[in-house]
Amino acid sequence: MLLGFLSVYWIFSTGPEVRQAQQNALNVRRVAIGMDRRQVLRIMGNPQRIEAPLQRTGLTYVYAASSLSSHEIAVVLGPDNVVTAVYRSE
Repeated sequence: MLLGFLSVYWIFSTGPEVRQAQQNALNVRRVAIGMDRRQVLRIMGNPQRIEAPLQRTGLTYVYAASSLSSHEIAVVLGPDNVVTAVYRSE
C-alpha cells in the first residue's frame, strides 16, 4: 500500500513531465509579445501541441504548466509568426 502511494506521489510530484512543466512555467516568463516564432522555440522548446484558431490566422503553441491537464501555457502567434498574446494558467 505504501509503495503504491509513493509511486503515485512520485509521478505527480517529481516525474519527468512534472519537471518539464515546472521548467515551462519558468521559461514562459521570458516570452514577450513581439517575439518571433524562433525566439519562442529557443526559450520554450517544442510545444506539447499546436492549435490553429478557427476564426483567424496564426497558430497557438500549447505547453504543459503542471501535472494537471487543465494548467497550460498558450503562446499565440499571429499570421506573421510574431507573438500576439501569452496565456498562463496558475
